[in-house]
Amino acid sequence: MSLKNACYISYRHGQFELMQEFIADFRIALCCELEPILHSRSVYLDRERLSGGEFYDHSLAQNLYESATMVLIYTPTYFDAANPYCAREYSAMLVLERERLDRLLACGSAVNHGLIIPVVLRGCRYLPNEIKERRQYYNFEDFQLGGRRLSRHPRFAPVIRQIATYICERYEELLRLPDETFRNGALFELPGEADVARLLAAAAVFRPPFPRGDISCAQALSAVL
Repeated sequence: MSLKNACYISYRHGQFELMQEFIADFRIALCCELEPILHSRSVYLDRERLSGGEFYDHSLAQNLYESATMVLIYTPTYFDAANPYCAREYSAMLVLERERLDRLLACGSAVNHGLIIPVVLRGCRYLPNEIKERRQYYNFEDFQLGGRRLSRHPRFAPVIRQIATYICERYEELLRLPDETFRNGALFELPGEADVARLLAAAAVFRPPFPRGDISCAQALSAVL
């Protein structure tokens, strides 16, 4: 079994306090809730991104492949055509999700739960409908700098616990799959920029006033599946 991460946190890098503080605090709060129920299973976070790094190496694809779930920290810049690394992670996880849910179904498991967990930090109204209508998402738009830690916040701490419980359940489901399901990690790669161009065009927040030849987000998502 090469599934070593409980979840992979996908997020847009930030140079200022809001993104940096939220991402770091969210990870700590989630680890606090997961530790008693999954012990050593980690929450993977690309720490270089916190300081503004936008480069890729093979370890990102490897860690995504070895993760049971992906937590998507959504802001309106998540699907940014100029810096499409988040879209590449999202598209890659869509492929893994489809493959693993198909395997669960073939093994006789009821498949009712996705492996991508959207957490909205800002811009809930911009969340693409195919995410908003297909998946349960968690709204953290009221998060403010300098407030209580998420792990101790009377409103957000119970939500973190709910997310951790969901992650644990998905991890335990995937443990039922044969070991060969997770043996192709060395070959797994994130899709290229050209592969996510249609998705980025469909999920763009700001559009020209008279767009031509628009592609629906549903079409774009189906193109990567």
